[in-house]
Amino acid sequence: MKAKVNPFYRSVSLSVDNQELAEIFFDYTDEWGSREIGGKMYDIHFHYEPLESFRNRQAWLDSLVSVYLVGDWSEEYYSRNLITEVKIEQ
Repeated sequence: MKAKVNPFYRSVSLSVDNQELAEIFFDYTDEWGSREIGGKMYDIHFHYEPLESFRNRQAWLDSLVSVYLVGDWSEEYYSRNLITEVKIEQ
C-alpha cells in the first residue's frame, strides 16, 4: 500500500497498484482514524512532525503515516505497517 501525504491539508491518499483506495483527512498533526476499505477495516495513524526532528528525509517520510489491518488484537497487531512507500503531494 502506498500513501501520498499532503501535510498542509493533513490528508493521506492510500493506493494499491496505482488505484486510489481512500483519501483521509485529519484534524490534528497526531491522530488515529479507522476506515473500511474493500470490506476490511484499517487503523490509520497520521503523525506530522517537522523534518528537522529527524535524522534524514526518509526517516521523516516513514513516520508520517502508518496503516494497520484490524484483526484480533495481539502484540504483533501494530508491528506490521502496510505502507510500503510514502510520497509528499506537491
